[in-house]
Amino acid sequence: MLRLHLTAADIGRTRLTLLGPLAETQLALSTAQHRGEDDLLGGWRRRVRSQLHGEARELAVGIAHPAGPLDLLTVAGPADRLDDGLDRLTARRGLIAAEIADAPDGLRARIPRFVAGAARGEAQATASLTAAFRTAHRVSVAPHWDRIERVLTAERAAKATEMVTGGTDALLGSLHPGVRWRPPVLEVDYRPHTPGRTDIHLCGQGLLLAPSALARSIHLYLPLHEDEQLLLVYPVLRDTLAAARVLTADAPGGRALDALIGTTRAAVLRTADGGTTTGDLARRLGISAGGASQHATVLRDAGLLHSHRLGRRIQHTLTPLGEALLSRDDRTST
Repeated sequence: MLRLHLTAADIGRTRLTLLGPLAETQLALSTAQHRGEDDLLGGWRRRVRSQLHGEARELAVGIAHPAGPLDLLTVAGPADRLDDGLDRLTARRGLIAAEIADAPDGLRARIPRFVAGAARGEAQATASLTAAFRTAHRVSVAPHWDRIERVLTAERAAKATEMVTGGTDALLGSLHPGVRWRPPVLEVDYRPHTPGRTDIHLCGQGLLLAPSALARSIHLYLPLHEDEQLLLVYPVLRDTLAAARVLTADAPGGRALDALIGTTRAAVLRTADGGTTTGDLARRLGISAGGASQHATVLRDAGLLHSHRLGRRIQHTLTPLGEALLSRDDRTST
């Protein structure tokens, strides 16, 4: 956990922003590389990874490396348009070089050559970096951008209303379950890549808050210059179902099962393939235990699930009809 110490000046300078398509693309690359929530997001992850080739694939691996990500989001910063973000990124080659120099040893050796070349100002390498990001954006974010933009715009409007009616206290107190406002300290459930640093004093610089549709956890980005603000990125799509609706609706290769029985019940059916409990359904799909039980009951009544008690738990497995329906859906989605 990190503790952000805010002064009255910090609170006065706290503001909201939207990251824009380039930053969302970088967060999407990180999300696509890490497994998790695959019951609903697995299809999107597979599509993204299968379409990332060559330099775009190298870039994705560097951004999501477990030794610590290559932070190009801070270098570019928020930008309303993809071209504006890329122009700012390539113009700040000194900052890219500084990020490479500060990268952990396990990451530095795997940073793509064209990223290092762009930091040195090499024209071909800079073109490769730009092309890699354009490819990554095209396959991960662009097909869903209209929905993403609507979600983010609505979030910003809602938070702005909270700030107007309840002040910054109301805003900071309602950001995300992983963020707790205990004046004058903002506690953030975030593990820094530099161990041992748990307290950050903003000293009047203020805080920049950004909702993200592609981030699946909270991210903090330290400012690169004294006149810039610490950036706190929080997921606006707090549960897996909400994220899946944005990232899979109308996507190429979408499954017919979702249209037939609904996204949530289709997800329950897929999760039950191999067996699951009501509690596991709720946890893996980000829904309440009561909701998971209700959906399982509907599917059981339809002859798609078999449920039986194991001690204090209810175990759900597919019936032959459920297996046949799920198998057919998998074939039609490929």
